[in-house]
Amino acid sequence: MTEQATNAGVYSSSGFEFQKNCALYILLDKYSSLKKVNYFIYLEHYEDFVFCILDNHDLIDEISLYQAKQSSSEWRISDLHEIIKKIIENSFAADKDAHPKNDPYSKLLYFVSNKAMQLKTTGKNQKVDKIHPARDFAKHSELKIEIQTIIKNELGKLPDHESYIQELDNLTLAYIDLPQKIASQKQMLIGKFKEIFEDSVSDPKAAIETLTSLFRKIETTFNQNKQISLTDTTKRVAKSEIDQAINIITTKQKAYDFWRSKKDEIATSLLIPLQQHTAFKEAFVNSFDLFKDLSQTEHKKIYNYVLNKHETFNCYTQAECLRLLYSNFSMQELSNLNELQQKAALYAAFTEIAIKD
Repeated sequence: MTEQATNAGVYSSSGFEFQKNCALYILLDKYSSLKKVNYFIYLEHYEDFVFCILDNHDLIDEISLYQAKQSSSEWRISDLHEIIKKIIENSFAADKDAHPKNDPYSKLLYFVSNKAMQLKTTGKNQKVDKIHPARDFAKHSELKIEIQTIIKNELGKLPDHESYIQELDNLTLAYIDLPQKIASQKQMLIGKFKEIFEDSVSDPKAAIETLTSLFRKIETTFNQNKQISLTDTTKRVAKSEIDQAINIITTKQKAYDFWRSKKDEIATSLLIPLQQHTAFKEAFVNSFDLFKDLSQTEHKKIYNYVLNKHETFNCYTQAECLRLLYSNFSMQELSNLNELQQKAALYAAFTEIAIKD
């Protein structure tokens, strides 16, 4: 067996990881515009990944289909014939999808790779088009006429070739600045996240893992009834999920900064011994995730208690209010959490509600 065959699982896994990392890179790259609209993302659904932008009536206004591949060498024009054919066929399938769309709606087709594309004609007076870091994308219409002609001639061999050729108007070839190794791709994404969110997140590595976990969840979900449909909510990551994840990430940072600035005052008020400060801080920060987990009933109970009570206390300082919250909660409610966990959760709930207000 060849080395490629014996390691097929490794190469396949690496390819899937690249596709997820590629989707996350594009999400971050477009985040400033995407956060203003409603959208969802699919993995392994028509294409390697799909971005759908919705209008105010939940009609698809724009769909972007991405095929993403790694390569050990530069792409040649002959390498792209079958890829372009498949992208266009998936475009036809998306047109027929039952999800309601605007008429007309915008459709964008992408082939992306982290390896350069060197597209050449043969014979005399050779023409060359390159997609590489210095020119990281080109629409089909922006390629040299001779290169366009080769692609059109290849599609011209197909039945209904006119429909295929017409779809080339929507096609873009793009280079994406991700390294070959998966570990290095993660580092690149961490840097990208830090560039966008700056000091609002102290742990961009954890942030990237959180967002990647959203993709991993849908990656392992089978298509319903073995049918691909953009109406299948089990295979999508929605804007609301991404916003919630980023909100938790940034809220944690604000809360951590708040704890750091008020640590002595809060610890004294809640009677947290110095040797328990680290454990208290960890329980405090972890509470923000647990508040969003519906299975964590004890943390949800504390959050709702603070939500309903925190504005009713006639307190002059936050420390005084927290002390009163804990005193009343411990007398009025039963909890399976220990004293340190209760105090940390009460403080986290108080902080999150204060930040939102």
